[in-house]
Amino acid sequence: MNSHEVLDGYKTPTGDVVIIGGGLVGIETAEHLAEKGCKITVLEMLDQYCADMGMARRYCVEEQIAKDGINIVTGIKVKAIDGNAVIGELNGEEKSYKCDYAVMAVGAKKRDGSALEKCCLDNGIGYYEVGDAAGARRALNAIREGYDVALRFDDPEEHRHATQPKKLVFITGATGIMGQETMKQLLSRNNRFKVRILARPSDKNRELLKKYRNFLSITGDCCDT
Repeated sequence: MNSHEVLDGYKTPTGDVVIIGGGLVGIETAEHLAEKGCKITVLEMLDQYCADMGMARRYCVEEQIAKDGINIVTGIKVKAIDGNAVIGELNGEEKSYKCDYAVMAVGAKKRDGSALEKCCLDNGIGYYEVGDAAGARRALNAIREGYDVALRFDDPEEHRHATQPKKLVFITGATGIMGQETMKQLLSRNNRFKVRILARPSDKNRELLKKYRNFLSITGDCCDT
């Protein structure tokens, strides 16, 4: 099962629960299930859970985690779910975490809005994607994006772009200094462009690209076929 099914109340695990993923949603799921009496273990691949959480909020969360007795393991790569156990690799050693239920909280993706977009454009209606409709992120991002759209939309030039199909732009070298600047300029005009980038597979690139939104990243090299 996944974290959204749990948080929306569609599924209710009990007993020992292992949550795979220690991001914001994973920790929210952990707190939610701990309140219901579950014994929680959270497995996070990065060296820190909730890496993008602000310091003030982190202080409250850490206090609640300690109170609820939630066990968080960082720096672990989950390899498999085998029967009633989640298998992972930690510091080069295989680890097994027994559980009654395993909950996936390893990210989310937006729903396909292409049909609605086509309907709007066919009828001359401006179309924007903000918040989770463009890509899973925090509420603050959604509020900011909606605010920016509301400020710009009365501009005739802005409305003209919003009622036309977006141009697709493919970028190579986007993780370099100039590539990042190019990408930022295009992403700031997401009413006009759909951005696709090619990035070499590396931990450095994956970490760097986490701070950007509203683009599709393709992992590979220009020599790949």
